[in-house]
Amino acid sequence: MATVTHPLEPLAAAEVRWAVAILADAGKVGPTTRFISVALKEPPKAVVHAFTGTEVVPREAFAVLFDNATNACHEAVVSLAGKAVTGWKHVPGVQPTMTADEMAECEAAVLASPEFRAALKRHHGIDDTALVMVDIWSAGNYGEPEEAARRLARPLCFVRSDPTDNGYARPIEGIRPVVDLNTMTVIRVEEHDHRPLPPQAGNYAAARVPEKRVGIKPLDITQPEGPSFEVVGNQVTWQNWKFVIGFNAREGLTLHHLRYADGGRIEGISFEGSGCAISQASASLMTTQLKGKTPAEAEETYKRFSNIVKTGQAPEDFDELAAFAGVHTFPARIKCATLAWHAALEALKQPETTP
Repeated sequence: MATVTHPLEPLAAAEVRWAVAILADAGKVGPTTRFISVALKEPPKAVVHAFTGTEVVPREAFAVLFDNATNACHEAVVSLAGKAVTGWKHVPGVQPTMTADEMAECEAAVLASPEFRAALKRHHGIDDTALVMVDIWSAGNYGEPEEAARRLARPLCFVRSDPTDNGYARPIEGIRPVVDLNTMTVIRVEEHDHRPLPPQAGNYAAARVPEKRVGIKPLDITQPEGPSFEVVGNQVTWQNWKFVIGFNAREGLTLHHLRYADGGRIEGISFEGSGCAISQASASLMTTQLKGKTPAEAEETYKRFSNIVKTGQAPEDFDELAAFAGVHTFPARIKCATLAWHAALEALKQPETTP
């Protein structure tokens, strides 16, 4: 098995393959099964906080599988060291994330559909689908009977002017194929008002822009003594900061066990971080605002920040955080802006040791 330097390091490729093999050996994988994701099942926080770098932490995988034949989603927990499936649960009434292989298969199904090709010809006079790009999108669930029995997608379609054109520059409006991903068939094509294709090119690749900016002086970025940070496995150390970089299929980039050590001041900032752009931007500024503060000072800073996002009124000494004043016009986003702050304050209420 892979050697890890921190319990929250994501699964290595060999561990993912091993988890898949264990599930297959246990009879959980059939000819119509798709692996939606295989990721680390995180150990308890107590294990992480007690880790000194010498302990062997049992690694577990958390997998999401989908069976196209039965339209069923399952969650699995796999013990990599124990070579066993320790958890298996059917999750009824849900559709997990669409996969990369489904994207490719869905595009092939749409482009081969006689109904779609006829609609494309009728709306835009296009006979050749070689330059048509199909972007898979979930159909959502609006309570329609077909949504309970099928895995549906409503792809967005685009057409290039040539094979190297920007695929998203010319959307095909007014035509929406509906695809059953379980059978990879187009069950209908929804047609709306005719919308002409954008008449102008939208490709801004350097090779396609004839007139470029001139008079730009060279920019050189060098570190003659090397970087100021150190990376061991997935753990990054930079001055007094220490955190673990991870990736997963749902959230993309994640930061785990984010810590800052400075005497009796705040050390643990976050155990794990991911989210929308607003929450990530707020969390990023939060770490600089809370740096060096006592827990009481941190709570007072949060109260002032909360007032900014709720009222739109920012004090003069809150230069960077004043950028969030506009959030108050979107009440649903207030929770996004304050999410990391709530997590940090809750963490400060708990005793924590920083290995």
